[in-house]
Amino acid sequence: MVYPMGGTIDGHQGHHILLAPPFIIQDDHIEELIEKLALSVDDAIAIAGRSVS
Repeated sequence: MVYPMGGTIDGHQGHHILLAPPFIIQDDHIEELIEKLALSVDDAIAIAGRSVS
């Protein structure tokens, strides 16, 4: 359902996430997908912040 990708700015730099749920997805599944994605992004930002310090 979620594919991490790289290279969006100039073909080499940048990152994006492709969300590709099935067409038969239900509302509660969409909410779960978004909640889990948000937690993952928050965790990645927190980890990146620790490595910069």
